[in-house]
Amino acid sequence: MKLLNKRISKGNGVLFMILTLLTVSSLLITTNINGKNALAKLSRGFYSSNIIKMYIAEINDIQLMLHAFDKISEDNIIVFKNNLEPGRDLRGIFYKGNVEQPPIKQGRFFTSQECLSNQKIALVGSEYEPDIIIKDGKKYIDIGNVEFEVIGYLGHSEASRFDTMQMIPIRAAHEVYGQDGQYVIDGNSVKSVSNAAEDLRHMLEPKAGYFFINESQSNKINRIEEMLYGANSTVDIIYAGIYLSFLLASISCMGFWISYRRQFIQVYRMNGFNNLQIIRSVLRKYGFVWLWATSAGFACVLVFRASGKTYPIYWIDFTFAAGCTLLPGTVLLLIYILRLLNKKAIMAGRM
Repeated sequence: MKLLNKRISKGNGVLFMILTLLTVSSLLITTNINGKNALAKLSRGFYSSNIIKMYIAEINDIQLMLHAFDKISEDNIIVFKNNLEPGRDLRGIFYKGNVEQPPIKQGRFFTSQECLSNQKIALVGSEYEPDIIIKDGKKYIDIGNVEFEVIGYLGHSEASRFDTMQMIPIRAAHEVYGQDGQYVIDGNSVKSVSNAAEDLRHMLEPKAGYFFINESQSNKINRIEEMLYGANSTVDIIYAGIYLSFLLASISCMGFWISYRRQFIQVYRMNGFNNLQIIRSVLRKYGFVWLWATSAGFACVLVFRASGKTYPIYWIDFTFAAGCTLLPGTVLLLIYILRLLNKKAIMAGRM
């Protein structure tokens, strides 16, 4: 077997193939997890399981509302004003920090500053394309008898729930539909969402004729998810078991390779190499095979992903897959080398 005109030994070839398969398998499982999470969130209407619902009536002060949203102490928060029109998934949006944004297949998402501005801009699903009119090279759509400029299209290349959605900045929602109604607070953690809800309670409840926060909403969503997708703990145990099998396979593969390299380590020792030189030499050979194996695994998955039939893979997923094959093998290799060298040193001392 040859790679870059270099002859690859049988042991290295087997290690290369196994590490490549482990990398591909790990990334495909991660893709499956991403897909499960994406489907669960889409079934909730692009809400996480962290949400809290808030109901407000008789405030009638746009500036107070906007000031309250702007002064939320938590970062990574997104707020939706829902049910703007009966029978339509039309939402007002405010966000701050780094939050997951809905998929945009064309155009761009709102900036956080635009959410508080008086610009009449909108994101729409493909279902509303027939309602769009073009003026001076720009696209517009009528929302609440007001003309909004369309800056992007929601959704994926495949049909999805986003095709039926419309989103506008929170200030535009207040100006066109008023401040009363239901708000959904979402974010990256339960704690941040709860803190944001308390901030809004503190600033808005004294001024509102009616103010109510439904803090049990996330528990209800978790129960619905369990009915639709099975208990999360059971699914997590299954995924943990799969990754554990990958870890054990990586260790077994490394054990085979170490056994194969044992004679070379002994030759290095007989030729007068010191411990550091031996460790560096063996790790360099292992690192060379690992680098090409993980690169081949990444390439296989990227080719598969190019077909558009899989969910996104993030850099952290690549990092995790690489770590699953690199760290166990490296640790096991170092332990074996140090034990072998120590054993040789003891035997030499007795002689």
